[in-house]
This record gives sequence, C-alpha cells and structure tokens, in this order.
Amino acid sequence: GMSWDETYSRDENGLIAFNYIFNNDVNKYQISDERYHGTAIELPLYGLEKVFGICDLRTIYLFRHYMTFLLFVFSAFMFFKLMRLIYEDWWIAFAGLIIYVFTPRIFADAFYNSKDVGFLSVFTIAMFSAYKFLQKQNLKTIVLHGLVCGFLIATRISGVIMPVITVGIYFMQQFLKINSRSWKHSIVISSLFLIITFLTTILFWPILWFNPIVEFANAWIHISHFHWNKDILYLGEFISENNIPWHYMPVWIGITTPIITLALCLIGCFRLLYELIKTRFNWDNLIRTNTVFVIYFIMPIAAIIILKSIVYDGWRHMFFLHAPMIALVCFTIYKFTLKLSQSKKKIFYVMLTLLYLPSFISMAQLHPYENLYFNKLKYKGTGDARFKMDLDYWGLSYRKALEFLVKYDHTSEIHVKVDTYPGKLSAVLLPITERKRIIFEDDITNADYFIGNFRWMKEEYPYTNKIYNLSVDNATVMVCYKLK
Repeated sequence: GMSWDETYSRDENGLIAFNYIFNNDVNKYQISDERYHGTAIELPLYGLEKVFGICDLRTIYLFRHYMTFLLFVFSAFMFFKLMRLIYEDWWIAFAGLIIYVFTPRIFADAFYNSKDVGFLSVFTIAMFSAYKFLQKQNLKTIVLHGLVCGFLIATRISGVIMPVITVGIYFMQQFLKINSRSWKHSIVISSLFLIITFLTTILFWPILWFNPIVEFANAWIHISHFHWNKDILYLGEFISENNIPWHYMPVWIGITTPIITLALCLIGCFRLLYELIKTRFNWDNLIRTNTVFVIYFIMPIAAIIILKSIVYDGWRHMFFLHAPMIALVCFTIYKFTLKLSQSKKKIFYVMLTLLYLPSFISMAQLHPYENLYFNKLKYKGTGDARFKMDLDYWGLSYRKALEFLVKYDHTSEIHVKVDTYPGKLSAVLLPITERKRIIFEDDITNADYFIGNFRWMKEEYPYTNKIYNLSVDNATVMVCYKLK
C-alpha cells in the first residue's frame, strides 16, 4: 500500500529540493512545508527517478519502496559487520542480523517508510562509523564518521544526537586516560570531525545553503514546536497532543517488540550495570562500547519525556532505537555463550531460535501487515487492540480494498468515498487502466462505495451493506460498503 507521508516526502521534499538545485526554483523551496525535513534520502530518491527516466506514478512509488528496503538491507549488513568487529564471533553477529531484520514492525515499515526506517538505517551505519572512530582516530575514521553524521543530520535534525554523544564519549575516554593523545591533539581531532559533520550536513541539506546557522536554528525550532493537531488513540482513549502521557513511548515499544528481544535487552542492561559496579567503573573496551549503546537507547526516550515532545503513530519516530536495542541483545548473547563449549553453544542457539519462533510465525501470519503486530504483553493480539490503539495508521490496507473494488465493479467509472487520505494515495499502485476508473468523491451522497480503515474510530462505521472486509489477526482493519 501507499503510506500517508509518501507523496509529501517526494513532492514537497525531494522534488522541490531537486528543482531548486537544478532549475533554480528558489521560491517553492523556501515555502515548502517539508523544507525543514532533511533531504539526504529524499533528494537522491527523486534524482534516481530522473536518472532512470521513470514517469508512471505506480512505477515511481514501487521503485521508492525497493530503494527504501535496499537501504535497510545495507544497514543490516553494517550492523552485522559492527557486531563482528565487537565480538569477533560470526554466530553472535549473525544472530544479531536476523533479529535486526526480522522484528515485525521494523520489517514492515522497511518497505515503504523512507522517513523513519530511512533514519534508522542511516543511524545504524553511523553507529558503525562511531565505533571505528572511538577505537582509533585517524584521518579515515574521522572523515568517515563526519560524513555519515552529516548525512544523518541531513536526514532528520534529531541526528545531532550522534556527533554529540561521539564527542562526549571521546572526551570521557580522554578524561579516563583511555586515549594516549594530549588534550590539545584531542581538541584538534574533535574539531576536525565536527567541521566535516557540519559541512556534510550543509551539502546534503539545500535549505542550509541560504544561511546555514539561521536555517538550522529555524529547522530546530520548527521540529521542536511541530503540532499534530489531531487526537491520538491510546489505551482505549483519545488524547490530545498536549496531554500525551510520559509512558506513551515506553508502552508502545514494550507492547510491539518481541518479548524475547525486550527480555534480552533488559538483561544486557542489568549485566552491564553489574560489570560497571564490579570493575568500579574501570571500563574495558566491551563495557565502554555497550555503555554507548545504552546511551543511544535511553537518551532519546528521556529527552522525549522531559521535553514533552509531540509523538504519535506508535513509536515510529523512535525506530532508530531498534539498532542499539539489538546491539544490547547481542551483548547478552555474548555473555551467555562466553564460557560455553562449542557443543553447548549450538544448543544455546537452537534454544534462542525456538524462543524467537513465535514472533517469526506471527510475521508469516500477518504478512504483509507486520506493522499491526502486538506481542501479547498488553493485548492478546491485533483483534484485542482494536479500538484501543492506533492500528493501520498509515492506511496501507486501502490498496487491497481498491483492488477488490475494480474487480467487483465492471462499470467505466467507480465513485468512491474514502475515510482518510491514504485511500486516494493507494490508487496510484493500481494499473493505469484501473486507476482511471476510480473517481474519488468528497461528498458521500455522490459516492457508490465507501471504504475506510477505522482511523480515529472507536466503533464500526454506520453503514450496512458490507461487500469487503480485510481482517488481520482477528481485527477488521479495512471495510468496503456499497452505498447504492
């Protein structure tokens, strides 16, 4: 299906930035609603459309889906390489890779969510370059990490957390005398890294070309004061953006992440704390590295709670926390297998596979709607969470309803009223001959059919002649009614 933000990301971000650079269309770019959302991913995606001469909208968005997924696959490969570097154990790295990819909600969004999973992908690559930089500071690692951090910030401004943490940890290492360099040398290295990060951010984010400092400040203010202006369905109640409880993000992460992942991540955190106390905070390389992962994971959640940031649609804005979470899972696996013989290690990995089997089976059963996964900590399944939590907030299920409709109705024009905007978007993915038959009506009295995905609903629609029903894990997520 077509997710809610896809046309915004392409038309108001990538396309307008492209026209500004290559067609000198300044005015549209300066007033675009998306100008303060980073262009590092959206601009290349639109550029590739031009390179390959893709014109049909269906092909364009399917191409974008492929590219988004390939970026995620590349980030998974970099995560695997990072775990190999840290543990020097192929099996730990491979286990981490499988868990990283086959986490239900992340896997689903990896096919279409160039914003949130795109940011996760670049964040994961930045974790790899940060590790290389903190291990050894030479021109190669400084430039690599600076380039990746700049690209990360130009993807989403909250990416500033990465260079801030990197510099903080680097000087902490200096304070603890882990580095052998002088303070003067360390200041030069960190300054060079920050300059490269700053210049790369400007390079990949054209809005900063007008005035880097002022526009960056404007972008920060814009994101900090972003308003959703819609109610949020949470734990069976509608809440406003001004009354989001502090536990919104932890609860969403807790009920939509496989339980075994949550357990292993928490064990890793407690084990790390034990190691720190046991060694009297005398950090070895492994403890230091995983402490950084804990900071990556905890600091953004703490910032959202303290600053009372506006978040919605589950924890998609924080999907980048997935990478440090799975890194801590790998730390737990390492500790469990450290003193095991080869035969016992094999038994451990068989047991680990069996523990993950329920979530893998759920993915197969839910496919292609893994984005509706719940882990049974709070709700028995998607059906139990219906009308209590936002389900198909992206509107992905509209595609199935539209595909049904063009087969069901053989007339030359099919007049349809959709409940939410993604219903119109998903028509793009129909073949062009079928797409032309769909006429979207704003006034329901002119429509022959109504289709809806229950967004902002806590009850059934007030229509009777249901001709199509899409059920996922005992939850009706899409319906089509014949009105006339």
